Amino acid sequence: MTVRTARRSGFTLLEMAIVMVALGLVLLLVSATLVGSLRAERLTARVSHRLLTQAELADRFRADVAGATAAPVSLREWAAGPACLILAMPGGKHVVYRWHDDELERTEVAGKARSSRTLPLGDDAAPEFARSADGRVLSLRLAEPPGRGGANRVVEVAAALGGDLR
Repeated sequence: MTVRTARRSGFTLLEMAIVMVALGLVLLLVSATLVGSLRAERLTARVSHRLLTQAELADRFRADVAGATAAPVSLREWAAGPACLILAMPGGKHVVYRWHDDELERTEVAGKARSSRTLPLGDDAAPEFARSADGRVLSLRLAEPPGRGGANRVVEVAAALGGDLR
């Protein structure tokens, strides 16, 4: 009489544990990759939005300065300085850029009529206005607070008063 050992086909408990640990590691790596890519996407979207906002502001500023005939030092209650820029436009109209209460306000003044709107800056940038020594070149400087790298980002937009016509 021969004794037959009965072997069942299947996996041992140790083999199942090894497979489960391997699957857990794979899922951990996939999750870490997914979280990293989502963070990178959010950062990219935020930077893209900031650049688009600043480009729109720069275009508006350049167009206003190019269309202006002069940059007076005062108009009604406003006085030109680092936080305020006054532009005299053709036809007696004026455009005033003013930084106050952490907002950049663009006001159009025509006679007694006045219309204002807040311009977006993006990422807590603080604008500063300056003019060249001869007063022909006006600039808008956007200084952003230090980022994680500790460096200040500064965007400077310059435009010639009256544009290319002078």
